[in-house]
Amino acid sequence: MARKVYPTFSDLPMALQNFFSSNVDEVYSGLMDDYKLPQDKFFEGVDGPILDTAMGTATLDDVLTKIGLFLKSNIPDENQQKEAMVKLLKGIFWPLREIYGRELLSFLETEKVDFSNWPQQRVLYKPISYAGAVSEVINRLNLHSSGQQARDRLRELLVSMIKGVRVPSQAKEVMLKPSDFGGLGFDEKMADQALTIIGDLIKGVQIMDENAYQDYIAAEIQNPKVEARNPKLETRSGRDSKFSEAEIRDSSEEDEQIARIKSKMAPLPKAVTELDKAIQATWERIPNKPEDEYLKNRLNNVISSRLRDVRNSTELLGLLQRDSKVGGMGLDKAGAESLAKIIEDSYNEFRGKIGVEEHGKLEVQLTEQRKKIEEKRKKDAEEHAKWYEEKIKKRQSADVERKELAQAIKKGFESREQHPLDLKNAAIEKKQYGELVSAPSTVAKPPTVKVSAVTAAMAKEMKPITVDGVRPVTVPKLQGLVDELGGMTLASFRRLGKTPQDAADKLTQRIGTLGEEGFDQRASGIRAWQTSPVMKTYLELVSQSFKAGKPIAQLAEDHRKAGEDTLTRDEIEVLINLNNSLHY
Repeated sequence: MARKVYPTFSDLPMALQNFFSSNVDEVYSGLMDDYKLPQDKFFEGVDGPILDTAMGTATLDDVLTKIGLFLKSNIPDENQQKEAMVKLLKGIFWPLREIYGRELLSFLETEKVDFSNWPQQRVLYKPISYAGAVSEVINRLNLHSSGQQARDRLRELLVSMIKGVRVPSQAKEVMLKPSDFGGLGFDEKMADQALTIIGDLIKGVQIMDENAYQDYIAAEIQNPKVEARNPKLETRSGRDSKFSEAEIRDSSEEDEQIARIKSKMAPLPKAVTELDKAIQATWERIPNKPEDEYLKNRLNNVISSRLRDVRNSTELLGLLQRDSKVGGMGLDKAGAESLAKIIEDSYNEFRGKIGVEEHGKLEVQLTEQRKKIEEKRKKDAEEHAKWYEEKIKKRQSADVERKELAQAIKKGFESREQHPLDLKNAAIEKKQYGELVSAPSTVAKPPTVKVSAVTAAMAKEMKPITVDGVRPVTVPKLQGLVDELGGMTLASFRRLGKTPQDAADKLTQRIGTLGEEGFDQRASGIRAWQTSPVMKTYLELVSQSFKAGKPIAQLAEDHRKAGEDTLTRDEIEVLINLNNSLHY
């Protein structure tokens, strides 16, 4: 496939601009330091030609040949020449393999360069589909044996992160979850690597769904901005049948997808543009055309680059006189000046029309791009709104289920008779204590005793008097509200009120009194109540209920029939309501 042509450096995709602005410096500096390469000639011999290949104005074969000659003329040792070339291939050309495709792989095979262990990271400068992004993540993690189920889950995770449904911490939880439970089964290190890769992809390249990507590819096929006049550049891409799937996995999926899209499209007639007309007119004006087919195509590219204003007149003249082995036409001065004059005349005649045509195409593309972006934003907003609506519905459904469960438990306590054991306990309490009444809710404060300062100082200095053979009297420790709540037994709970509800009200009053002293006191009281013997009895019934599959009230009745003194139906109902009202 012929490569795109970018007229100037600023026309390059931002990912390529960033790569040439920062990433190449380390490789170039290392080469110049390690092999003592002249800095003043390095740009013309290495940096410039590589940039020409990225911009589509030079073939990979020509540039690699030119770089080889430069290294040979500046590095005496042949082994070091090969080392330097491999470092360039690994550090510069390999990350840019998205541009060169099969052409680079063919060169590596011809030169017998082992690239099996080279990093899988590459410069992505074109939009990719969700499936393409998933393949990129899997390739960089070296998870090439992942099945379709893992790919589908990773795709769903990536889409949710792009649309803001999941944040990285939530995505990491899914990655760490075992695959049997809907996760990916990653360990901590792999999950962190995957999040880093996904973050780099989201920030560095446009990722779109498969339908939008198909539209994008179709538009690229119909409106290619490429130089398609070099047969070497076109035919080498089909010479890789010897490569294994592992060697071309990062480009084969995209090539197959593009091929499928092409097969569905009807063949389009080739548009005759103003540039095509100008090149044809210029070609007809040249008297002595080169006979070599390769030089014909190179001259065609030279004419095209000048008419598109990629090169100025000085650069054009230098290119015509440059040796054909390093990308030029190999003409003498007189021949180069004569040919340059013909091309310059065509430039002055046709450049205006070509510029208007290019501007029109650019406007159309910008309009289409804005339309696509707007449609994508609208679709993403609709999907997010739908997801949020479903989330609200699930939450409302859960609330309804909780209310229905509470109503069902409440109804289960209705229409019941008092247990004989309760009647017996009530009769014993009445005989022993008489008629029970509610205790006053206020606690009287102890009177304040005031003494002189001298007396207070003497009280501090006084030591207890000890007498041999006499045991000290142990004064019982006063019990506070927190201790009372933590030690609440079933019997003491029943003594708080005439009915379970009265007892619960008294208990609520005690917790309220603690709340007046401060939030911490209230929280301590609630925690103490939750660890009390009454609550332990209640929680034990709950646990047995789950294990036996019986309602709590029925299970409690069974225990009481067996002679155990446990919670009654009324007490269980009161405790449920009480615990639901206690929050801190």
